Amino acid sequence: NEVNTLIGLKVTGKLNVFDFDFLKTMKSLQSVDLAQLDNTTLPASAFSGSTVTQVLLPLHLTAIPDRLFNQSKLTSISIPETVTTIGVSAFESCGNLAGNLILPEGLTHIGANAFAGCNNLTGNLRLPNSLTSLGTSAFSQCTGFNGNLTIGNGLTEIPSSAFRKCSGFNGNLIIPDQVITIGSNAFFDCSGFKGYLSIGKGVKSIEDYTFVCLVNNSRKPLKFNKIYCKALTPPEIHSSTSFGHLSSYTTLPYVGIPLGTKDAYQKTNWENIFRYTNLVEEIEF
Repeated sequence: NEVNTLIGLKVTGKLNVFDFDFLKTMKSLQSVDLAQLDNTTLPASAFSGSTVTQVLLPLHLTAIPDRLFNQSKLTSISIPETVTTIGVSAFESCGNLAGNLILPEGLTHIGANAFAGCNNLTGNLRLPNSLTSLGTSAFSQCTGFNGNLTIGNGLTEIPSSAFRKCSGFNGNLIIPDQVITIGSNAFFDCSGFKGYLSIGKGVKSIEDYTFVCLVNNSRKPLKFNKIYCKALTPPEIHSSTSFGHLSSYTTLPYVGIPLGTKDAYQKTNWENIFRYTNLVEEIEF
């Protein structure tokens, strides 16, 4: 009878995959406290599609596996400070997951689509300096964020569609100096930014539709009030797609580049960007 009626459960000791399969048979279960489990990881998809709304993860958890809460009804999550890895699609399409997302210091990897479609997350998003690997579409369509995006200095690549359609971010967007590649659609349709864009000195490639938003089905530049590019060697860009289609009806207000580099930039596709910029200035970073 308890299998069908129990709404809350606290478990200690250690669970295996068969135990988690049994939890899925408890149709009334709403909250599960696993904080005192000895497990350092959990089975993949353990709560995938689950109607459980609250789960306290084991305090000694080191890895959140693939699809752990994929398409579940989870409403909040506290990620233990011991976690170093978040797997593929771990929280994908958790549309009820709300509040601030706190990623622990020491986290090194976030898998593809890990938080894609979690459109009720709010506040700031800070990727810790320990993070060295970010999967494609990791935060795609997380439209609820209404604070700042901070990218830690451990990443060398911002992958394709990483923040695609995260339309709620505001403030500045700072790409750290350690980043080498910014993938296609990485910030596509992130229309909330109100400050400046700073592209780090290590960036070598900015791929298609990276800093673009849709306006009446036309691809326009994201609305930064200034763009700074700190790279001494002009990053490779696709002139008609990396920053959107520019015309006499769409201009970039300001572009700042390092001292003594304007000639080098004008010999690349950046020349097409400068053509529709109100002011291009060499400055000391």
